[in-house]
Amino acid sequence: MMTHCWWDITQIGDNGVTEKYIGPIWVAVKKNKSEWQLHVKRQDPFDSLELSFQESVEITEDTLLERFFYDNKSSQVQFFPYLADRPVVSRPVRPFSIPSKQKATIYVSTPLWLGVRIGASGTLTLIKEIPVLRPSDTWFGPNTISGELCYSSKTSARLSLEELPKRSHRAITPIIILNESNEHLLVDRVNLPVPYLCLYETEERMLWTQAVKLTRKHDSEIVSLEIIDGPPVEIPTARLFSEPRLHTEEKTIISKISSFFA
Repeated sequence: MMTHCWWDITQIGDNGVTEKYIGPIWVAVKKNKSEWQLHVKRQDPFDSLELSFQESVEITEDTLLERFFYDNKSSQVQFFPYLADRPVVSRPVRPFSIPSKQKATIYVSTPLWLGVRIGASGTLTLIKEIPVLRPSDTWFGPNTISGELCYSSKTSARLSLEELPKRSHRAITPIIILNESNEHLLVDRVNLPVPYLCLYETEERMLWTQAVKLTRKHDSEIVSLEIIDGPPVEIPTARLFSEPRLHTEEKTIISKISSFFA
């Protein structure tokens, strides 16, 4: 039997309230006939891998984020997890090198976005989307003209699943890095295209994405990024939870090394 988690659907009646503590954020939805109120309170806005909400919160005017007017026949609320709406630049706590002709698999986690859905059974409507933990903005590219706006997130870049913390407000991505060149490959930052990744749910109610494979070509500055279909090999029985935000027919992206590493 699967355990309950924060993205399960909740029934709510008039003058009812449902609330969740999700990592560094407390969120509550209050219903009063046709009015729905969304209340939010955050902990200190810094990117800590282990951060979790620990204090009790009361619904007040100070916690009110937004009001919505919706059909009073609606009775369901769901806090739905999404991947980030931009690429996420994951920075290992300590950079590492992959020697020539070697391969490494690292596990990184990226913060989730929370979508608030309300409505009747089978017809839930997204009314608001907020980051569980808002990462800082960063520009990723060789200069201010060539590159893209991303989010920046610290990661421990774990090498084994046993060392991987279980955090329900972040999604885990396996990154396979193959260095086919004759030089060491320094990994200081990895640009992860999370808007193009599917989200999977394990039997333990943890969220993972598809695995990606980064290959540095022979003696060149060219790197290929391949999005691997299906759930990662580490979680073969996981179910598809949600489709990517963005779709592309190209499963492999060929670009310069500066597009993925720095």
